[in-house]
Amino acid sequence: MVLYECLHKPRSTETPQQQELKNRLIKALDQQKFPVQKCELEDLVAVIQQAPSKLGSGELSCIAAAYRIRSIAFMTDEKKARKFATNQLGLAIETTPKLYAWLHFYRHLADGDHGDVIREHESFESRCPLTKFFTQGYEEAQRCRLMQPTGK
Repeated sequence: MVLYECLHKPRSTETPQQQELKNRLIKALDQQKFPVQKCELEDLVAVIQQAPSKLGSGELSCIAAAYRIRSIAFMTDEKKARKFATNQLGLAIETTPKLYAWLHFYRHLADGDHGDVIREHESFESRCPLTKFFTQGYEEAQRCRLMQPTGK
């Protein structure tokens, strides 16, 4: 469902930024940079029966896959989906800014990448930029790294 929404769902208009993101996703899929997690229909039905209204099919299918596996976190920035997955299903939840902070903490991103990531994010996400939260996550990652014993 997520791939459908990202790549195939009809849109009335598509910006050059959206097309660029689609192209990046297609390239990453072609290069097998990450596995695609399947969602079973029975799991989707079980989640939908408990879910609040107005959750999108992408969120519902991700929740259903995480609900089946239980050893992976569900990642979303949608508040209603986070609340439902945590409170009613007991799932672990991650957000994009938290993932960003972990990437800095474990040095998958260098300190010099922060400005570039913010600029690129803002160029692709004009509706609801997460800049404030990315910056808070980056600063928290730096603070936590400073508290680590030396040699780690």
